Amino acid sequence: MTQRVGGVLGALALSTALWIAATASVPGARAADGGWTSLFEMTTRGAAADFGGVPQLERTARRLAQAPANYRATLAARVSQEGHWTFINAAGETFTAASDVEVKRGLEILLPALGEGRPTVILTGDSIFERPAFLAQLPKGATLALGWGDETIKLTTTGANAGVRYLAELMPNLLIELTTAAAFDEAIRQLRRPLDRQAFRVLKLEPAGPRMFAATPRIDKATGRAEVDAIDPTYLLAALRGLRGQTAVLVGRVDGDNLVVAPDAGPQRTLLAVDLMAAAAAADVDVLVLKSSGAQQPGGRNWLWLRIDVKGLETALGHATLADFFNALGSTSNRLVLSVAQPTPTRTTLDLRQASGVASTATTTEKISSVLADAVAGLAGNVVHQGAVANFRSADRQVELERRLVPFIPSVVQWLYGGLLAIGLLGAPLAWRWWQQLWPAERASDYPNRIGFAAARGVRGSIFAVLFMPAVALAAAPLQLWRSVGRWIWPAQTAGTKP
Repeated sequence: MTQRVGGVLGALALSTALWIAATASVPGARAADGGWTSLFEMTTRGAAADFGGVPQLERTARRLAQAPANYRATLAARVSQEGHWTFINAAGETFTAASDVEVKRGLEILLPALGEGRPTVILTGDSIFERPAFLAQLPKGATLALGWGDETIKLTTTGANAGVRYLAELMPNLLIELTTAAAFDEAIRQLRRPLDRQAFRVLKLEPAGPRMFAATPRIDKATGRAEVDAIDPTYLLAALRGLRGQTAVLVGRVDGDNLVVAPDAGPQRTLLAVDLMAAAAAADVDVLVLKSSGAQQPGGRNWLWLRIDVKGLETALGHATLADFFNALGSTSNRLVLSVAQPTPTRTTLDLRQASGVASTATTTEKISSVLADAVAGLAGNVVHQGAVANFRSADRQVELERRLVPFIPSVVQWLYGGLLAIGLLGAPLAWRWWQQLWPAERASDYPNRIGFAAARGVRGSIFAVLFMPAVALAAAPLQLWRSVGRWIWPAQTAGTKP
């Protein structure tokens, strides 16, 4: 009996060792925050590389071939590290150029009907992020765009000559700064996130206010919208734990590393931005700070006893994605530029600022109206924001959370457990024999009634199915399979053996 139990424990130890070796061999299996990351997540971190190079060029060319006739003046283009251009038109014709003259000649051949018109050139990611100096070889006045997966995003510029910078016009009022492919990929994935209005909690920092948040927002019966959550700034950092998985929206003046807020009564209060972001990360909360020069808090009253609201915030919250949200915060006369700063495997900082040096799409009438509206914003009870800074869960982290069936267990553990459970079913007969040696079957005479006997059997069977069977799966399944194959190949020799 002792030898049998020892053999079972040995099989259990072997399965555990194989399981540890399998998980430890996954590159990057440990995230920066100490938690396990998903096996599938490893494929998403290199996604930005797929949007550059020849694969993206071919993807864009295929889309051009299926495009309507008004895209016939469009080319897919990529410049190599050596400065060699590859152009493909909608008909699938290719031209390679290595100088300004050859580039001009190539456009004349591929777009013979263009004449003096302006071509549209859809660039690959590596062309714009790694070799922007070669873009000067393209015709002046050409419309540039970025091919990113199945998207085509128009590009615009700011600055001139050696100081020129490229921006992606994701939406009319929202532009993205092009720094690195990884940062741009993070920005796109963040902006494409669905917007859950109920998860956005607009905060009002109010001394002597509540010290913690309600689990769910309170709804104003008159307007049907979520009420502003008041919180004592002294307890804000600790109270963020009550908003786990949600987005805290604050309004204040960003002064260097400080966030300055002006309560309805009393002096201004100052919070360290780094402490706020650290507390948000620890609580797994997204934080969005709307930058305002006045630092008045939403939900209060101004000197005319009008309710203070953030200009455009209510409209922005009615949109479908984060990109729509930020686009609604901007306007044709006040376009916003977003950049990604300090990305980590689990957190991302987004900086949203007013565009400078970028052509406005607003008419003269719209510009004048915007200036007048901002000038009287205080009288109307509105806080005029000057951009925003956000500290969100990274896109990879968000994907990891969405893949979890059980919220507090990392997805890699859940998927590995599911795999071991499936493998364990193959070796279930042998595993059950081992289990009987470790935990002998109950005897009805040991229990006062049938209910107790049935409960004991149920506990024993549940522990076997949930814990023991997957634990010994990597040892039991191969042995069970070998025995089954052996009985089929050598039936005479194995006729007397037990399954």
